[in-house]
Amino acid sequence: MAPTNESDIPDSDVPSVVANFRSLFDLGGDLVCLASTQGYFLEVNDAFLDTLGYTREELLAVPFVEFVHPDDRAPTQEAMADLRIGRPVQGFENRYRAKNGSWVLLRWNSVSQTERDKILAVARDVTRFRDESRAHERYLRLAKSMQRIASIGGWEVDVESGELFWTEEVFRIYELPVSDDPPTVEEAVSHYHPDDIPLLRRTMEECMEKGEPWSLELRFTTAKKREIDVRAMGEAVRRDGRVVALYGTFQDITAEKAARTELHASRERFRKVIDLMPQMIYAKTIDGKFILANQATAAGIGTTVESLIGRTDSEMIGDAETLRQIRDRDRDVSESGEMTRFSMAGPRGTRLRGRTIDLVKIPFPSPPGEPPAVLTVAEDVTGRRHLERRNEVSRALAARLSESRTLAESGRIIAQELYRYFGYDAFFVDYFDEIRNKVVGVYNEDTPLGADTPRPVIAPDTSLEEYRSELRFKDRATLMNRDCAPEKSEFVPMGETSRLSLSLVFAPVRWADKIIGVMSIQSYTAGRFAEQDAEDLEAFASQCGGALSRHRAEQERVLFEDQLQNARRLESLGMMAGGIAHDFNNLLMGIMGNAELALLDVPDDNPAQAAIRDLIRTSQRAGDLCRQMLAYAGQGSFAMEEAAINGLVAEIVRMLEVNIPRHVRVRQHLDRDTPDVKMDVTQVRQILMNLILNASDAIGEDPGEITIRTGLRFCTRKMLSATWIDDDLPVGEYVFFEVRDTGKGMDEATLVRIFDPFFSTKFTGRGLGLASVLGIVRAHSGAIAVKSQPGVGSSFTIYLPALKSAAERKSPSRDGSPSPVGVRRMSGGGTVLFVDDDDVIRSVITRFLMLGGFNVLSASDGLEGLELFRMHADTIDAVVLDMTMPKMGGAEALAEIRRIREDAIVLVSSGYSVEETQERLRNLQPVTFIQKPYKPETLVQCIHDLLTGSPRHP
Repeated sequence: MAPTNESDIPDSDVPSVVANFRSLFDLGGDLVCLASTQGYFLEVNDAFLDTLGYTREELLAVPFVEFVHPDDRAPTQEAMADLRIGRPVQGFENRYRAKNGSWVLLRWNSVSQTERDKILAVARDVTRFRDESRAHERYLRLAKSMQRIASIGGWEVDVESGELFWTEEVFRIYELPVSDDPPTVEEAVSHYHPDDIPLLRRTMEECMEKGEPWSLELRFTTAKKREIDVRAMGEAVRRDGRVVALYGTFQDITAEKAARTELHASRERFRKVIDLMPQMIYAKTIDGKFILANQATAAGIGTTVESLIGRTDSEMIGDAETLRQIRDRDRDVSESGEMTRFSMAGPRGTRLRGRTIDLVKIPFPSPPGEPPAVLTVAEDVTGRRHLERRNEVSRALAARLSESRTLAESGRIIAQELYRYFGYDAFFVDYFDEIRNKVVGVYNEDTPLGADTPRPVIAPDTSLEEYRSELRFKDRATLMNRDCAPEKSEFVPMGETSRLSLSLVFAPVRWADKIIGVMSIQSYTAGRFAEQDAEDLEAFASQCGGALSRHRAEQERVLFEDQLQNARRLESLGMMAGGIAHDFNNLLMGIMGNAELALLDVPDDNPAQAAIRDLIRTSQRAGDLCRQMLAYAGQGSFAMEEAAINGLVAEIVRMLEVNIPRHVRVRQHLDRDTPDVKMDVTQVRQILMNLILNASDAIGEDPGEITIRTGLRFCTRKMLSATWIDDDLPVGEYVFFEVRDTGKGMDEATLVRIFDPFFSTKFTGRGLGLASVLGIVRAHSGAIAVKSQPGVGSSFTIYLPALKSAAERKSPSRDGSPSPVGVRRMSGGGTVLFVDDDDVIRSVITRFLMLGGFNVLSASDGLEGLELFRMHADTIDAVVLDMTMPKMGGAEALAEIRRIREDAIVLVSSGYSVEETQERLRNLQPVTFIQKPYKPETLVQCIHDLLTGSPRHP
């Protein structure tokens, strides 16, 4: 380590030194050198040269520190310093550079001869030892780390001595401090669960006897009382054929066992999850063996999961071509490692035959030793594809129907879209017109005949009830199939087609939870349609209900507006007729009254008597005309009595026989069970006469027939709403009489005007005609239904309320008109307040009342009459009060009179009907009513009767 140059050694000493050390240098394999304290090698042995690869000359030529690793030079200089002061250096290590560039680790033991400045050093190449030592230390560290990470410790038992050896990890698992003195075997065994100790002992004894390895999973309690799961494994050590020791491993498997438990639970959860999936999920090796399958897969194939696992697809599927395609797909997925999607038809031999299947395939880990596997998720999309197709047609329907403008156009659109879906042979859609209680044929199509064929197959008198009954369905779609050709009338309830339909579906058209029509598809092939088609048609029919209802609502709105305008027109005309009649009555009262007074002053033999009486008769006829006008306005006075409609019809027919031409035949269909009606016989007789004569005129010169029918019918709200008079009549039973003719009929333009006053299709001057009929029916709380078609004829049906109870069957009421008493003076007296706005009437009636022996106070309106009543309330015996007056009407004046004197006798007069007047005075009863125009002596007689206590109520 510190030899000097040979030039520093005396020549006399060199041979002796060399001789002394040469033998030493060559004795062994260690590196031996002689160096000077100045840092040069003086001599090196052959081992030096062999180890470092230099020549002797190369080593002696330069200071040896040049060969030392730069990081080791400072420590080398420090070691040289110790040697220079005579201190030996033991076990010093540094690295020398070999000639090949590698570094050799040398361990030095050196001593110095300070008096001679020489150093003798011996080095050993410890490079390999160091590497092996490091490798051993690394191995030990790795073993400990592995034991710690895996929680596996090692143990050994000497069979003869019973001595036990543990690695550190065993101490850690036991939760004991690490020491060189582990517990005894018995102490170690005591930590196991008591129930597991017998198994452990028995296993170890069998191993010592037979030498067979063993492995047990046992329950264990650590020194800190923590319960864990361990795995103990062991083998026997034999010597001279006998077991001398046992050794093995000891592992904490608590986490592993929990993981296995969780894995098992996870597998069970996975199994349950995939079994709940509606898709078919399965895995197969590429040679076709099932290694995984869920319940849907087994159900689709027609077997169970247990019988499927382990078997091949060739055992399950009998379709060789389909099987080949599936195998090819599986092989492609396994080789490419990529997912693939495709669709296919369900294979024959399975329950999926005829279905459409979507599949997704991906690579799947297979068990060890098995061929590669593929996981498949398959789904039966037949229903979904069906719904997608149905939704496509549904969207097209919605879009096109939203732009349709009429019922017929909507029907054509529906037919076109449903033909694209069903491919039918015939189609129709009908709408239920519940207001008119009939069926409207919206659209009919027979594909062999061409699109948009007419469908005039519904009889005019077919009711909705009859139609629904013939269709044989309630509220769901109905499928009808026949395998053979039946009678057409038995199988096809409605509709004309070019051939006999052997398969058809009826479905209700719905809107707002209500059936508003019916739709049907038909086929000339038996069994063409199935339950799925019925379900589909029902869905389409419900969807179309909105469009059909929208168009129908528009038609009904137009109809309602027409009816409303007609009602307003009739109301206006009625008000006009009532006003005219009221004013005309006042004029007639003046004429008749003055004529009656004139008769009092003209002797019986005076020629003027005849003229005056003609004047009175003419006034009475004018009064009849007023009553007819009031009847038109629905405000007339009627003599209501219970009468039989059948007898009235028979009487009128006999009466009119001479007026009806011989070429017109009259038929009567009178229902014997028709109940009586409360009516004004004279007015209803007029209705019958008008209708029968009109029917005869409508037939004209050609032969024809008039049919008169009577009966009882329950009228619904919708039926009543469809009549010409819809005054919110109550639903219930109505007696009807119908007059039907086979005449020329009327078109729509004529039909809407037939009840207009003075409208007629005949020559002018025929009077009010049907307008008066309308008024009479309205006054009887009845209704009129009219049907007419050009070239077919007309029918008029009059509905009158039927008597409902015995209470309504009473003696006919009287109109209050007493028998004329003539012009004479009446005995008696009293004061009468006469209130009327007409001057002539006041003058005439005042004179007649005075002639009858009464004192008279007169007023021109209700306000003036009320003031007179206040002034003379104690002396006025009776009040005659007109209903229609300026300033204050009769109803208001009567109310005030009742407040002044509650028991006042009041006689109300009006040109309007008694019913209407009583309705206006219903809170002011009792009152006595007399209708204008009346004879003056009738009024005088009525007041006389009221005051004498024997009134004949008008």
